[in-house]
Amino acid sequence: AGNAAVRGGAAMVEDTAELTATQCTLVGNRVDNNAAAIHAYGGVTVQLDHCVVAHNTGALAGALHQDGGTVTVSHCDVWGNTPADYANMLDPTGVDGNLSADPLLLDRTPADASLWDLHLDPASPAVDAGDLLQFDPDGSRRDLGAFGGPGADLWDLDGDGDPLWWQPGPYDPVSYPAAGWDCDDLDPTATSTQGC
Repeated sequence: AGNAAVRGGAAMVEDTAELTATQCTLVGNRVDNNAAAIHAYGGVTVQLDHCVVAHNTGALAGALHQDGGTVTVSHCDVWGNTPADYANMLDPTGVDGNLSADPLLLDRTPADASLWDLHLDPASPAVDAGDLLQFDPDGSRRDLGAFGGPGADLWDLDGDGDPLWWQPGPYDPVSYPAAGWDCDDLDPTATSTQGC
């Protein structure tokens, strides 16, 4: 989130091999040339799976620019990218579980997208929108984005031993500490026992 570049893809540029991005959230990226989120060119193969790609701004596309190679998108929510979601490729919305709807991220109020809360709102269309045969840690159908699918409950970026809460909606200060979930995974002093 919140990456900027002059050309290529602000989040990812793939030009030499194969890229598989699974269970990712790419938002608020900006680039002056090509696509803000992913620019694929040459003979590369890019596979995007169970991702949210939204609110990106580029010259040709905000989300994906296929400039050669092969791009496959499945079970993704690609929405609200400027000037378009896709460039030089067919729009896969409605095929292979793909949708195009506001993912309703929990908080986009900071001007700096790197400070956004990328959890999904409980009303998000990306909740329970994944593959029918894949599940979140609680056994429900897989959510799209970084906080969905197998392993969604394993984020521990600050190394304090408490994983970041993964469920849609704001942090629940009553039940989530009892589950051992952290409210701020970038602050090692904020833990499930110490609170926020």
